[in-house]
Amino acid sequence: KQWYQRRVRGILRFLELDGANLTFYSAGILNAVLPCLSDQHSKTDIFETAARTKDKLLSLLTETPGTLENMDITDMLSVLLAHVVPSTIYKDSTGREFTSPSQISVTTKTAVLQWVRTLHSHVPDKINSEHEDIFPAVIRTVSDPCDGVVVLSIQLLAAMCMQNSDQDKTNFENFLRSLIAKFKNDEKLLDRRCSFIIQTLCTHVDSEKVFCTLARLLVAESDIVFTALIVQYLNWILLTSPNLAPLRDTLKSQRNNPKLGKEGSKDGRAVFSTLYNTWCHDPVSTIALCMIAHSYQHASLVIHALGSYEMTEMTLTGLDKLVQLLESPVFSALRLELDQPDTTPELYRSLAGILMLLH
Repeated sequence: KQWYQRRVRGILRFLELDGANLTFYSAGILNAVLPCLSDQHSKTDIFETAARTKDKLLSLLTETPGTLENMDITDMLSVLLAHVVPSTIYKDSTGREFTSPSQISVTTKTAVLQWVRTLHSHVPDKINSEHEDIFPAVIRTVSDPCDGVVVLSIQLLAAMCMQNSDQDKTNFENFLRSLIAKFKNDEKLLDRRCSFIIQTLCTHVDSEKVFCTLARLLVAESDIVFTALIVQYLNWILLTSPNLAPLRDTLKSQRNNPKLGKEGSKDGRAVFSTLYNTWCHDPVSTIALCMIAHSYQHASLVIHALGSYEMTEMTLTGLDKLVQLLESPVFSALRLELDQPDTTPELYRSLAGILMLLH
């Protein structure tokens, strides 16, 4: 420990004396400093010195004009990524291989993700050009048990997909495809973290883009049992998450209103159609989608078609949850329509059908 402490203190001292000329050695400095941010050093002088050294180096890189723009960041990124995913082999610009530690602390992961996010804010083109290395590593951290690591991972991935270029669209689809694969291979992750991950993603990326892209990818999924399961989770998020209110409003806007001479929006119909193609893997989710979009006639048809089959426990449980959800603020507009039985007979038939199925 004393040797490590002297080493890191020496690096910090050199950075304070002549840091501008040492930024060329950023990869080596990070390789020496990042392991000292592990939990076993958290209450020692090594940890504090390493944190100061890391911050000093980052300030030199970002505050010195032209530094990041004129340097090759490949090796620095390789070192950073090697300290975010354990037991992974990486190569530097010379082709030399090195393996990341078998255990990486939350503090180290957080520091690395903050670093890459800061680098992206200063030299986005350089970071985006390394997406083939960055994306696989960061996507693996999305399933991390620490909420803070997940949020930082999603912030970085979202920032790298914010432009409308074809490459950004491809990156975003690949990210969601990898996320779907994670949920498929780990049912516990789907059950415990799906809601948090999707809601966090919708905080940083337009929720319509997230849900429509997920829907299009899930349509091609061959495992219909898994598709039905994940649709149930996505449907619950859609109906209960406060930050998905704009998406719910878009769905509601697709409804025609002949009394007001108002035609439903094309955008609303397009979103409804996209989600419907996937939501129909689960009957209760389909009914809920029709309810939130005020498509009561179609909801009634689905409910009566459902009555032709033997009710499973999962379907009955889903219908029971939907009935409880109909009492929430999300469906306040629907409940107000019950005051107009002559204009919304399909709504009455839908609700009556659900009650008949439950009894």
